[in-house]
Amino acid sequence: MNLANLPVIELLPRVQRALPSAVVVLQAPPGAGKSTALPYALLTAAQSNGLIILVQPRRVAALSIARYLSSMMGESPGQSVGYWVRQERKSSASTKLLVVTDGMFTQMIQHDPLLSGIDLVIFDEFHERNLHCDLGLAFALETRELRPDLGVLIMSATIPAQALGQWLESLGHHTEVLQSEGRSFPVDLFYRPPRQLDRWLDAIPSVIQEACMHAQQGILVFLPGMREIRRVREHLRLDGGWQVMELHGRLSLAEQQRVLTPLDEPGQRKLVLATNLAETSVTIPDIDVVVDSGRERQARYVERYLQTQLVTRMIPIASAEQRAGRAGRVRAGRCYRLWSESQQQGFAKFSEPALATENLASTVLEAAAWGTSLPQLSWFTPPANTAVQRALQQLQRLDLVARTDKSADIGNSVPTLTAKGKAVQQLGTDLHVGCMLHFAMMTKNEQLISHAALLAAHLDEQEWRRNDELSAGLVELLRDQKGYPRTHRRYRYWCKRLGVQSLTTVDPRVMVELGLALEPYWLAKRRDSGEQYQLATGVAATLPADFTERPEWLLVTGMTLSEGRSDGVIRQGIAVPWAHISSQLDRLSRTESRWFWRGPQGRLRRQIQQKIGAILVSETETDAAPSADEFSHALMSAMVSDPGPALFSKPPVEQFLRRVQLAAEQLGCRAEDWQAQALLDSLPEWAALYVRDCRTLVQARQWNPLPALQARLGYQETKTLDRLLPDRWQAPSGRFHNIHYDEHGAAVVRLKLQEVFGEPRTPRILSQTLPLTFELLSPAGRPLQRTQDLASFWQDGYPLVRKEMRGRYPKHPWPEDPVQAIASHKTKRALEQ
Repeated sequence: MNLANLPVIELLPRVQRALPSAVVVLQAPPGAGKSTALPYALLTAAQSNGLIILVQPRRVAALSIARYLSSMMGESPGQSVGYWVRQERKSSASTKLLVVTDGMFTQMIQHDPLLSGIDLVIFDEFHERNLHCDLGLAFALETRELRPDLGVLIMSATIPAQALGQWLESLGHHTEVLQSEGRSFPVDLFYRPPRQLDRWLDAIPSVIQEACMHAQQGILVFLPGMREIRRVREHLRLDGGWQVMELHGRLSLAEQQRVLTPLDEPGQRKLVLATNLAETSVTIPDIDVVVDSGRERQARYVERYLQTQLVTRMIPIASAEQRAGRAGRVRAGRCYRLWSESQQQGFAKFSEPALATENLASTVLEAAAWGTSLPQLSWFTPPANTAVQRALQQLQRLDLVARTDKSADIGNSVPTLTAKGKAVQQLGTDLHVGCMLHFAMMTKNEQLISHAALLAAHLDEQEWRRNDELSAGLVELLRDQKGYPRTHRRYRYWCKRLGVQSLTTVDPRVMVELGLALEPYWLAKRRDSGEQYQLATGVAATLPADFTERPEWLLVTGMTLSEGRSDGVIRQGIAVPWAHISSQLDRLSRTESRWFWRGPQGRLRRQIQQKIGAILVSETETDAAPSADEFSHALMSAMVSDPGPALFSKPPVEQFLRRVQLAAEQLGCRAEDWQAQALLDSLPEWAALYVRDCRTLVQARQWNPLPALQARLGYQETKTLDRLLPDRWQAPSGRFHNIHYDEHGAAVVRLKLQEVFGEPRTPRILSQTLPLTFELLSPAGRPLQRTQDLASFWQDGYPLVRKEMRGRYPKHPWPEDPVQAIASHKTKRALEQ
C-alpha cells in the first residue's frame, strides 16, 4: 500500500505548521491512514533528532502498527520504529518513533515528567477513553506548560473534535482542529433484528450464513466476548472453503498476527469472530462483509464486591459506524446489524469514559505520585467526586496513602503516598497484586517472593480459568508451561524483576499468607447452606457445584458478577484455615461495641462484636449500663428503622409536616428537609432532648414528635405557619371545620353544602395562592361535589344538585340563589325558630 495516497496525508502540511505551538485535534474516519500514514510521514519528515511517541490503547494495535511501519521502511521493529508494551520492548538508539500502550506511557511520563528527548506525543484512538488514556493526556498537558516545544496530537475516528478543541482552548492551550476525509468504499446496511431481543445469540448463525452468500473475500463478526465467540463457533455450519479464526485479547501474539495476515491460499475465505478489539487501529485484510451483534463488554466497578463486573451493553452509534466501516476498506461491502433501525434511535452517541464506570483507585494513586489530586488535573470528562472519594478511602484502607483529617477535601488536598504506596505505584500492576508483591518483598523470604511472583502472574493473565481452589490450580499451572505460555512468560518477568528463582513446587500454606495480603476484604465465610458465602464486604456469593472442596473460609480471587443476579458466583479462591485467620485476627479484624434492644419491652443491652469487615467472628453480651449519651444514641438509631417513617403517620404530625412543606418558601426553609427520610436522617439533632423520658423501645414507638418538630421550626415560624395555613376554617354558617392538607398539596374542607351559602367565590390561603378545596356534602353527610371554584359551582353545578336533592331532603333549605341565602347546618324549621 502506498501510504502517500491516503487522505490524511493532505493534512500533513497543516499538522506540521500547527505543531508544536498548538495542540492538534485530528478527526479522521477509518481508512484515512491516521494510525499509520500520518505517523510515518511525520517520522520521515522530522527535522530534529527528537523521539515521536505514538500512544495506542490496545496492545495488539501497538504491535501491529510498529511491525507494519517497520516493514514500510524495510526494517525490523526496534530500528527506526520501535514498540513498548507490557513485558516487551524493542527499541534502539536509532529509534525515532516509539509505539507504546497507554499504560506504558503513564510509566514513561511518571519516570521523566519533562519527557526529555521527546518532540511529539500522539494519542491515537482517543475515543476509547480508558483510564490511562485520559490520565496520559492530563499529564502531557501539564508537561506542555513546562515545555512549550512539546507537540501534542490527539487523533480519533469518532471523538467530537470541536468539543474537544473548545475544551483545550478553555484550558489556555492554542488548539487547531482538523478533519480528514476517509478512504473507504460504500457499505450497504442490512438490519436483521431477532424476534426476541434477548435471543440474539441464537439468531446470529443464520445471519452469518446469509453473509457467506455475499462475501467475496471474508467476514468479520463482532461479538461481546469469548463465551459468545465459542458459542457461535460451535453452531457454525460452513463448507470447506472457509477458515474460521478468532481475535481477542487472550490470544498469543502469533495467533493475533495470523488473523492480521492476508490469506495466500486460492479459493479460501476468512471468517473472523472478534471482540471490539477489531473495531479500531488494527486492519484485518480480506474483509468485505461485517456481521455486527451490536453488543460489547463494558467494565464496571462494583463497590460492594471490590470487583470489576463485565456487563454486556449495546454499542454506541460511533462504534456501530466504526464496525461497519471495516467492510469498506478494500471494496464495496455489506454490514448486517442484529438490531432494528428504530432500536438504534435509543443508542448513545459515544461510549462512556472509563472515569465514569471503573474503580479510580489506581488513577488516584498515579495522580498522587505525580504530585496532585485527581480533581486538580484537566479532564475532558471530569470524574465524579463520590468516585474519587471512594477510591481515596480504598487507598487509605490499603495503607497506600496517608490517612488525614482532610480526606473529605478531595478538591484541594493532595494525597500523600506512604512508603508502601510509592513501592506499589512503581510496580506498575494491579493495586491488589502490587500490595501482595510488596508484602512478600518486605519479608525478604525468597520462597515467599517466588510464590508471590507466580500468584501475580496468574492474576495478571488469568489463563488458568477452571472453577476450583487456586492453590491446586497453581500446581497444575506451574507444571504445564506449554498449556499456559502467557502466565509463564509473566512469571519469568516477575522473577527477574524481583530477583528470585522460579519455583519447582507450590506450598499451599504460603499461598494462604499471600492471599490475605491481596485484599482482606476478599475473605468469605461459608454459610450454613454450604454453597452460599458471605464476603467481608457484606454481600453474598455462591460457590459453583464443580468446586472440589467447600472450605469454611475462602479468599476469593476470581468472581463472576452477572447482570440480573443479586449475588456473585465464586470462580476461584484460596482455602484459608481458621488457625491462620485466628493467628492474625488483631490485624484482620476490628472490635465493635454495639447496643441493642432485647425483650418485649425493648430493654437496652450491650454487645461486643469482633468482625472481619462485615463477617461476624464472635460476639458477647455484657450487663454494663449505658451512659445518657449512649442511651440516647442507641434510641435514635433504633427509631430510624422502628418506627421509622411511621413516626410521622399520626394525623396531627402528618398535617403539620404537610403544612410546613407547602409554606416552606415563606418560612425560609427547604421543603425537602421536612420530609420523613430527611427528618429520620437528622433525628438526633431535633429529637434527642424530647425523648429523655423514654426508657424502652416500646415507649419510643408511642412518642409524639409534634412538640419537637414545632420547636425545630421555631416559635415565630410556627405562628406564621398558623396564619398562612390554618388548621381550621370558619364557614359562613359560623361553624369551624378542619382543613385537611392532602398528599397532593390541596387544602380540603369537608362540610354540608348549606354551610357555604352566601360565599360567592372560593376563599384562598397561603397569601392568596392556595384555594380551598371543598368537599360539599348532603344533609346526610354523603358527597355531592368537590370543587375549588365555588363561583362556577353556584352557576353550573348547584342547579342540578338542587333539582335532585330538594325532593330527597325537603326539610333542608335549597334556595334558588345560594349566594344570597343564609348559611346554616340546620333544617328549615330550626331556622324559622
